[in-house]
Amino acid sequence: MVSESPSLHDTESQSLDGALPSFSRWSLSLQALRFSERKFLLGFLDLLLLNSAFWLTLHFRLSPITKPRMGVEQLPWFIILTGLWLSCAFVMGCYDLVTAGSVFRSWWRTGSALILTWIIYLLTPYVTPDLPTSRLEILTFPLLAMFSLGLWRLVYATIFVRPNFQQRAIVVGAGWAGVTLAQTLREMGQDNGRSDGTIGYRILGFTDDDPAKQGQSVEGLAVLGNRHDLVNLAHRLKPHEIVVAITHLEHIHSDLFDAIQECRELGISITTMAGLYTRLTGRIPIEHAGRTLEVALPIDESASHRFYPIVQRFFDILGALVGCCLLLVVAPVVWLANRFSAPGPL
Repeated sequence: MVSESPSLHDTESQSLDGALPSFSRWSLSLQALRFSERKFLLGFLDLLLLNSAFWLTLHFRLSPITKPRMGVEQLPWFIILTGLWLSCAFVMGCYDLVTAGSVFRSWWRTGSALILTWIIYLLTPYVTPDLPTSRLEILTFPLLAMFSLGLWRLVYATIFVRPNFQQRAIVVGAGWAGVTLAQTLREMGQDNGRSDGTIGYRILGFTDDDPAKQGQSVEGLAVLGNRHDLVNLAHRLKPHEIVVAITHLEHIHSDLFDAIQECRELGISITTMAGLYTRLTGRIPIEHAGRTLEVALPIDESASHRFYPIVQRFFDILGALVGCCLLLVVAPVVWLANRFSAPGPL
């Protein structure tokens, strides 16, 4: 959808609305959080608060019989709790950035993962503390953890999605690929009932060489200029990333290529629409990837982008192993119950 847009000067003012008062590259990069950094921040503080709640629960146990002496010998208790939490949290989608940006959705999934973790932990024998002797002791940990995690998720969903912490980008190309990217980001915000970037990513506007699009608005975002304006816009708007939304990169204009290279020398990250779309949704947009191998199969991803899927896969396998172990414990009991309650061939 294309409509008339304000002037370039007005657009810049609107794009920078809510941004940091200081436009230096260093101060901007300190506060803007990448996707991998957001997930790490969520996971680190979740684990810190979870283990702190568990330590307090053990420290203030009422019964002297079940109150343990804290030491290095109890370290496996915390390691097992950490592994169970990460497995349940990944299964429940607690580290999906769209979910984390919504207070109530984040509370629901985090609370569900916490209850599931605590039930499995209580049912795990030998390598966990003795079972509590009262209902109060059983409820102490989930209540403490739920309060602290809920407060932290509230802080994240209300503060860390604000413009000051968002990555800002200029999209090169206001065609089909660029429109698809803008629509995807808008739909993610609408899922949370908000118009701002709840996943921490914000498009400042487009550049496009089509004269008919100059001074117009595409999907509610201004076309700020053409390839000759890209470097100037990078200096003025201070984006963290340039997104190349051109399907056939082999046909890119030499002037645009030089402008992108100059932006990279300024310290701005360069990515493709296909690469960003994959990071946002976990899916590869084949129709926008073109015929080039590096776009269809991004082989030049940074280590941070590769690390998260590896960790997620590890905890998927860990969760499956925990489930199999629980099944091995329950299956003989079920078999015996069926054997004695219903004599005869099974």
